[in-house]
Parts: sequence; C-alpha cells; structure tokens
Amino acid sequence: MFPPDRPVILRGETFDLEDDRLTGEALRWQLDSLGEVGSGETLDLFAMPRGHYLVTLTATDSDGQSASASIGITVGSANRYLPVILR
Repeated sequence: MFPPDRPVILRGETFDLEDDRLTGEALRWQLDSLGEVGSGETLDLFAMPRGHYLVTLTATDSDGQSASASIGITVGSANRYLPVILR
C-alpha cells in the first residue's frame, strides 16, 4: 500500500541475451486505468488518486520482441468499511 500523499516509485530491470541490459525507451510503464505513463528503469508517479491499479512493465529488445510483467498496487487505505445495521 502506498500513502496517497507520497510519490509511487516504480523500478524495473531487464536483461536480454543479445542486447544485455535494456534501458530507457525499451522499458514502458502502463497503468490499467491510465494507459502508458512513462519509460525507463525508474518512474516516479505523483498525486496518484486513491484506488487499486495494475502496473505493467513491458521490455522490448532491438529485434522488436517484448515481454511484460505486472503487479497490483493500492494507493490509499486498504481498509473496507461495512455499513452499520441497527436492529
């Protein structure tokens, strides 16, 4: 869980047998609800709205072959509040 008043810092590393380490524009970050949000090994996201997000990092080598990895994150409280029922 990430506090809503702090940046979310994304970091990723990739390695390709032919190209060695992939960097820069070869690494693309995407959020399920916002689309592509940046590129590179590190990306800082500021003022993220509260909610659940699926973050995907896609790496593309010089031959155009790509691979992706995803992880779910939560910004803000993960608490769930149920309604109070009085009888």
